[in-house]
Amino acid sequence: MCSEMLSYTKSAVTRNQSEKKINSLLDHVSQSSDMKLLQDFYSSTLSSLAEANNERLWFKTQLKLCGLWFKLKEFSRMHKILKELHRSVYLMLCLTTWVLPGGFAACKQAPLSIHAAWHHKH
Repeated sequence: MCSEMLSYTKSAVTRNQSEKKINSLLDHVSQSSDMKLLQDFYSSTLSSLAEANNERLWFKTQLKLCGLWFKLKEFSRMHKILKELHRSVYLMLCLTTWVLPGGFAACKQAPLSIHAAWHHKH
C-alpha cells in the first residue's frame, strides 16, 4: 500500500502537495513502536523519492529518520544516516563548485577544508 501511495505522489499531485502528505504520513508512522513497520515505510519512501529525483524531500526524510533513530536510541542506525547525509551535502557542494569559477579543481580542494573543519569541531 505504501508504494502505491508513493507512486501516486510522483505524477498525480504537485511536489508541494506530495511533500505535505508524505510528511504527514511519516509523522503518523513515526508514532509506532513497530521497528519493522518504521524501517519498511521509511525505506519505501526514500526509494520512491530517489526514483522521483526529489533530493530536497529525500534529504528532509533522511533527517526525520535520523531524528527518530536518535529518539529511539538507535545510534548505529543514526550514524549510518548521518554519514549518508554528509556525503550528500559534499556531493551538492562539489556540483555547485563545479559550476563556479575554478571548476572541478576547486571542488577537489573544498572537501579537504570542509572535512578538516567538521572533524575539528567534532
